[in-house]
Amino acid sequence: MLGADISALAGGRGGRDFGGRAGGNGATNAAATNRVPAGTNAVAGNGRRGGFGNYQENGQPGTEISIMMNHNWNVFRLRVFVDPVRSAPNNSLSNMIPLAKQIKAAGALFLLDIHYSDTWADPQHQETPLAWQDIDADRTNREMNLRDFRDLLSTYGTWPADRVNRDMAALEKHAEQYSRDVITQFKQAGAMPDMVQVGNEITGGMLWPFAHVKVPPSSVKLDAGRIQPLPDPYDDHKQWDHLVRVIKAGIRGVRAAAGSPVQIVIHIDCGGDWPVTKWYFDHLTQAKVDYDIIGQSFYPNYHGTPDLLQQNMLECAKAYHKLFMVAETGYSKTGGDGLMTRRKYNLWPGTPQGQLQFMADLVNTVKRAPGGLGVFYWAPEGALWNADGSPAPVVSVLDNLSLTNAPQSHLPPAPPSGS
Repeated sequence: MLGADISALAGGRGGRDFGGRAGGNGATNAAATNRVPAGTNAVAGNGRRGGFGNYQENGQPGTEISIMMNHNWNVFRLRVFVDPVRSAPNNSLSNMIPLAKQIKAAGALFLLDIHYSDTWADPQHQETPLAWQDIDADRTNREMNLRDFRDLLSTYGTWPADRVNRDMAALEKHAEQYSRDVITQFKQAGAMPDMVQVGNEITGGMLWPFAHVKVPPSSVKLDAGRIQPLPDPYDDHKQWDHLVRVIKAGIRGVRAAAGSPVQIVIHIDCGGDWPVTKWYFDHLTQAKVDYDIIGQSFYPNYHGTPDLLQQNMLECAKAYHKLFMVAETGYSKTGGDGLMTRRKYNLWPGTPQGQLQFMADLVNTVKRAPGGLGVFYWAPEGALWNADGSPAPVVSVLDNLSLTNAPQSHLPPAPPSGS
């Protein structure tokens, strides 16, 4: 499956050329593999792509979805923030339903990414939504602003156990009911997701500080920025118990509303990092979390090489017997040879052909590994299109999987048969 995250098209901001993750900008994800269709984030009703102009190919107008599907991208991801959204594109539920309907009407698969936050949720921050402040049984009836809510949560580590327990019970209910409501509304609109992420890049947990866990040091991952502090004092057993509870609550809500089977994705950001992946999914296995797909972010800026990704996939297949997708990836088509000097895992030049070779190497790596399901490109609106709205070479990646020297391929040796 090959896909993309096109959420930016509903948020009022376009994507950008991709040298790394886009921080506060809009974004899209696309995926490619042997089992699941390829995709991207949905396009606005007028077919415009983030303000850069109209999509077209060979002079014929189209939409991002239609042109990518012509090149066998077959799955698109949309994120949903808790409403009201703050400090992020307005990817509220009401804004994403029309895009989801476009995806389904086009015959593509739909991956829903529930963030459980009202702003960006990623390894640096997983903030509890301001609208969920009523979980705190000890608060006054006065509605808190964002600063007051953050100040309250900053004292979480010193709260007495009975208060924590009451608030966690309320938080579980919120997570389950919110998940149920989100899926119900997509289903009623005729846009039932085929796959659902319960959380986005939740390596360090979600709904901080309640379910914030301490991630062990990585020998692979490169620094991606400051992370919000852990609760102080920190109790690892308690925090993992909280994380498992909210993940399970989210899954319960999704499955209850779906009625028919839907695949659950657990998404972390350790594409080339088997030790931290093992630490995380061993916890989920021990807790008997009911999920179907391991989702990983894999940006060369941070997460290793295709060889390290393949090693991780092989180990995951042996340990967990789950499907495996690269839920987010990206690589710049600008910067030339200089891009390769910025980070040690940047093995391809920042050119359109370098971007194409990167994606060919990545798709082949995932496609031939056991359980390999697909690859999703993040923020295609700027990264995968030329200034005139025509598709960059990478959009045709599935027609170019035999590339080996345009420029040099970094595809690892094929895994042993039966591995």
